[in-house]
Amino acid sequence: MIKVSKIYGPLFTLWVGPLPFVFICDLDIARESFNKIDFTGRPLSQFGSNIFCNERHKDVVYNDYSKSWESLRKVSHTAIHMYWSDQRQINFIAIKYAKTKALSELVDENVCQMVRRIIDDNEGMGRPFSLHDSILDSEQAELKMVKYITSGFQTDLGNTLFLYEFIPVLRYFMVNPLIKYKRYFNLLMNYTRNIYQKHDQTYDANCLRDFCDILIAAKHEAIADDKRTAPYFTDDNLPAVLIDLFIVGDS
Repeated sequence: MIKVSKIYGPLFTLWVGPLPFVFICDLDIARESFNKIDFTGRPLSQFGSNIFCNERHKDVVYNDYSKSWESLRKVSHTAIHMYWSDQRQINFIAIKYAKTKALSELVDENVCQMVRRIIDDNEGMGRPFSLHDSILDSEQAELKMVKYITSGFQTDLGNTLFLYEFIPVLRYFMVNPLIKYKRYFNLLMNYTRNIYQKHDQTYDANCLRDFCDILIAAKHEAIADDKRTAPYFTDDNLPAVLIDLFIVGDS
């Protein structure tokens, strides 16, 4: 893209199939553009319209510019800020726990298990391995789904997904490559929704147990500031936001 910009200038359009992609290769122009509402929309995509953001639930990453996007984005930012501001207390607890024998035993047990699994999977020592895959490699079904949704699907689908996404006419002759992805995402949504609903039912503003509670606290804060945002903080939308944040953090 840098080479192309030297020929056509800092602002040019590249067509990928029927979709126009506008590239901005100048920092000042980019800042000016993305400070305007006109450039905050999201292009239609198979991920966005069929999986992450649809009639049942809205997220932040694939949601087009709207009041729901604005409200969900604001509450997710608030939750992240609340989380980091709470780190001093968490760090204090972690330091206190780190001085006990229990932590060293827990770390030793988990590290030994991971090392043994890496050696077994690579059929011995002295072979390269992916640390990311090893960390997410777990018998827990939910972690397997997260692994597939965040990275595994790329190996599984290869270039098929790009052909399906950017050359619409091929969809008439292809099996939808996102069938497995959508099934895993729906299972993960159900799992996340159940956790969110249990947290919401037992929520205590004076005892925030984890990030899910912090997101609920941010929701209550947003509704207190503007009651018109309440319809967007549903039991479907906020779990979708949680998945957004988890996937972005893992990536």
